[in-house]
Amino acid sequence: DLEFADKLALPIKIILCGTHWGINTAYLDLAKKTGGSVHTIEKDIVDLAKLHEGESFELNHITYKILKGKFVKIASL
Repeated sequence: DLEFADKLALPIKIILCGTHWGINTAYLDLAKKTGGSVHTIEKDIVDLAKLHEGESFELNHITYKILKGKFVKIASL
């Protein structure tokens, strides 16, 4: 539950599989909020906490951008 993320004292490392069609943005938000990371077979996304409003990254031809403090999936090729 993302509502309890503020109570977590350690970074959360999330390992995902089957991300070819995209990542649930709640996982990205949780990792960013706790200073953690998201890991897939294609990429280790370790700098989420350093991303600011309007910044984005791409994974599997899908772009994820921070809008209003949360990740959103904005493009898919």
